[in-house]
Amino acid sequence: MNGGWNNKNESIPANIDKIISDARVNNCWVYLVSTKTFYTPDELETMWRHAYSAGNKTSNIKDFKIVTPMYAIRLATQWVNIANKKLQEIVEKSNNYNSEFRLKK
Repeated sequence: MNGGWNNKNESIPANIDKIISDARVNNCWVYLVSTKTFYTPDELETMWRHAYSAGNKTSNIKDFKIVTPMYAIRLATQWVNIANKKLQEIVEKSNNYNSEFRLKK
């Protein structure tokens, strides 16, 4: 006997299904802004339970954006540039730091 609480074949919510369909038709991906994650339509169809949250007062449906793969590449490039700039600042600070690292006796 299988109760409703144990229904593993839960259907995709209509709003997520619409996003998946629109992305698929337009050869696009889905970007989840809150987690900075890109999904292909097939990935989102599989992973929607992990990506989508809906409650009585909260829903993250507005965090889903349909984007082109080129947009994803450009955004990821920006992230790398920002991380590289921060790394260069740390390296410069480290190079200018007058300290020796020695073992304590």
